[in-house]
This record gives sequence, C-alpha cells and structure tokens, in this order.
Amino acid sequence: MKKYFSKAAAAMLALTMASAAVTPVMAAIAYKDVPENVWYAESVAYVTENGIMKGVSDNEFAPETKLTRGMIVAILYRLEGEPDVSAVKAFNDVPADAYYADAVAWASENGIVYGTGDGKFSPDNNVTREQLAKILLGYYTYKGNGPVDDWAIRLDYTDLPEASDWATEGIMFCTMKGLMQGKDGNSFDPKGETTRAEIAAVIERMAGDKASDTEFEIQPLVGEPTDYSDKDNWLAIPEITHDVDTVYLYPTTFLDDSEGAELICDVDNEMMRTGARNMYESQATVYEESTNVFAPYYRQSNVMIVGQLRGDDVTDIQMKEPRTDVYAALDYYFENYNNGRPFILAGHSQGSTMTMLVLGEYMQAHPEYYERMVAAYPIGFSITQEWLDEHPYTKFAEGADDTGVIVSWNTEGPGNKGQSSLVIEPGAISINPLNWKRDDTYATVEENLGSLVKNEETGEYELAEGIADAQIDTERGVVVCTTNDSFIPMEDIFGPQSLHGGDYTLYYGNIQKNVADRIAAYLENK
Repeated sequence: MKKYFSKAAAAMLALTMASAAVTPVMAAIAYKDVPENVWYAESVAYVTENGIMKGVSDNEFAPETKLTRGMIVAILYRLEGEPDVSAVKAFNDVPADAYYADAVAWASENGIVYGTGDGKFSPDNNVTREQLAKILLGYYTYKGNGPVDDWAIRLDYTDLPEASDWATEGIMFCTMKGLMQGKDGNSFDPKGETTRAEIAAVIERMAGDKASDTEFEIQPLVGEPTDYSDKDNWLAIPEITHDVDTVYLYPTTFLDDSEGAELICDVDNEMMRTGARNMYESQATVYEESTNVFAPYYRQSNVMIVGQLRGDDVTDIQMKEPRTDVYAALDYYFENYNNGRPFILAGHSQGSTMTMLVLGEYMQAHPEYYERMVAAYPIGFSITQEWLDEHPYTKFAEGADDTGVIVSWNTEGPGNKGQSSLVIEPGAISINPLNWKRDDTYATVEENLGSLVKNEETGEYELAEGIADAQIDTERGVVVCTTNDSFIPMEDIFGPQSLHGGDYTLYYGNIQKNVADRIAAYLENK
C-alpha cells in the first residue's frame, strides 16, 4: 500500500514530541547477531545510524540483553541531544565516570526517572515493561507533550490487573501513542523485562519516521464531495433506538462492462444504488439488532475495471472520489448524527477498502472519534500484519469480545488455495467467524448459529442451519469453508472457489451475536 495510505504515525492523538536532534551517520553497522529479516532489524539500524544506541562491540548489538535503568536514561539523554547538566544529583551507586552519569543527573533533575531510595539509583536493575511505560510518560511530560487535564483511555489487556497502580497511566499513554504494543493473547506483560531490541523499536517509533512533531493532516481530496446534508444521499438514516451506532459501507455494486464504461460512477447512479439497497438487506441488517445503522451512498469504482488490478493500483483509484465521499459522509455523520455515541465501522469488499482508509488516515486526523470505536468490521478484504505494524494504534481481534479491534476475514473454498484473488493479499490474516479464534481450530456447521438465505417463495431472508463450517488457513490468511459451494462466477477476479459473496451471509447469526458481545464488553468497561 502507498505510504500516505498506510504509514502510521505515533502522533495518533496529536500528543507529539519534538524531533530529536540527531545526525544520521553514513551507513549502518552490520551486527552479526541481528539477522536482516528479524523483526527488530530496521529499528536496530535506525538507533545505530542516529547514534542513539551503540553495539556492545564492533559487530554485536546484543538484542536479547535486558535493558537496565542506566541504559534507558543514557538512550533518552542521547535522543535529547545530550544537553548540559546544570546540577549533578549525587547517587552513591553512580560513579562519576560511568557512561550514564550525566544521563542519570539529567533524567532525575527533570523528573523523568527518580532514584530507588537510600541515595541509590540502581543503574544495573533491569527495566520492566510497566517501568518503561512510566519512564516514557515522564519523558513526554518533560518535553511538554504529555497528557493534560483528566484523561483516560480504555485498556483491554488481559493481564492488566497484574500491573502496578502507578504504572496504569504510563501504559495507557504508551498504548495511545502506539509506542508500546501488546503481546500474544492481547497481554501487556507488565512485569516482563525489556530487551535492547524492544527499546530500539520503541525509540524508532518515538523519534523516527513513525512519530511527528505536527498534527496529522489528511492528504488532499479529489473532486467536490457529495452533499450529505441531502438525505437522499443516505442509504440509511435510522431512528435512534440503541446506545451504539454502525457506519456501514456497502461493497461494489457498480459493475459496468460496457464499452467506454466509467471508472468511477456518479453518486446517483441507479445501478449502484439499487445494488446498495440489496446488499444492505443481506449484510448491514446484521448490525441492526444492536446498533443504529447509518449508511451513506458514495461514488464507487467499477469492479469490471478495477478487478484486473492489484495492490497500489487499486489504492490509487480508491483514493479518488470514493475516498472524498466517504470522508465527507463521516464528517457530516459525526457533526450532525452521532451525538457522542460509541460506534462500529463496518464494510465489505470495496466498502472494506474504504474502511481501511478511514482507519489508516481519517481516524489519525480525528482521534476524538477513534477513541469511541467499539470495533471495525472490514470484512472481505485483506488486513495484513504489515498494515497493522504500520498503524501501531490499531489491533486485530484476538477473541470474541475484545474491543477497539479490527475484525476481518475472507471466505474461500479449498480449491482457491494458491489462486489469485483481488481481495487476498500476501500476509493476510483472518479470524474465524464461528469460534472467534486466530489459529486453525476447525469450527463445525453445528457451531454456526445460522446462515442468511432468501426464501424463494416469500422473497424474504431467513436463517438456515447446517450450511457453513469454517477453518483458518493460517498460511493464506483466509477462512476455508468446505460445506458450501456457492462460488461467485468471477474466477478471473476472485479465483475458482471464492465465497466472497458469503462473507456475511454464511456466518450471519454468529456475526450478529458477536456484535452484541463486543458492545456489551465495551459498555461494561466504559
């Protein structure tokens, strides 16, 4: 994806730090203990090139060595440009000639790190993750970029009760800023000790190109936006009967293969609007039992043209009038309809590409909205680990009731493995919509609460049992269904056994319950 679409900034909530005064060196040192493809390689290169951290020898970085109190103050001191120390606080365990002596004096003088009592600083003590969060909060506060007034964000780490009371604010701050990330199982590991590799990654997020000293700005929009004060440009404006809203973006319903067909349709295109109304009935109604569903009409790209493209070429098109309309619709919704309620973002296919743009750009510019997001359901398009890493304030769902997370999958038959599909990207990840697990645990049709099918006699939709199983193919990052063969007849776009059209309908009953469960968890922890 293009960087203006997917590049995350730790300035997510406009609490930014001034850029550090560091001067890059000409080339990175090649450490024999830092493989090129390891997750922290770029971070180690960054801190080394900028003189923020040094190797333990000419060719070793010691990435798994534990971070000590002496190390962290020395790192922050270098990050700050090693300012003059006006007063040296005497700690009886800090030798005057120690490499961290001035750093300790600077950090204690400015309230970033304090002593441990009895005149000691304990420079050789290892730094736990909760201690690091507290120290980083102190550094940002020193910089004038810490939190102001009364504030809090919701944390749903499973091991949060293990954190010390004094560490909670620091954990909230570092989570909010995207400086520190949770571990497997949605844990924070507050008592776990920090490694040199981990602090290198944190420092890169703070001082590298993942932090900013200005508020995030949305890239210029293309064309004039649709007028969303005109109710005719809304597919759905509900009566408010619930405590939570959903903003739903429908999938592609503009399919024009005629000669000279438009790339992007007008917002009043009847083919698109008719299709959007049909898709609302089979998809967006899943949210109606628990939320007030808002759905704007928006200009769409033509899948008969875009379907032959991949990657950045698709993004380039969605960044045009479709993005302009979606952002305008959200502006109007938040200013006129939302009234401060929590909300869900939901979409499918093209609607999910737009939801990803919203998460990756619009919400960076509007953190005051993002903090009220219960969950996002961009179903039917790929969320990749790379995308999540580039947006460190986002999290992919780990279970059935975590909140503030992204919930997504793509559904296929087993015969689609290895086939090209518009909606499957390398590195894609999914969650199983029956058992809400991320691994390959098989979910039988008996676990399916009902698939949505149309009764041919009445023309009405109804739930039917025994239609779809589900199992994650962790290598391809998709949900594989072996009990249904309603493959869509667009093999050149989606592959021979795509169940793209069933992403919602096959698992309708479970999605409906999951929406209710996540809302209940959100409201309970609010």
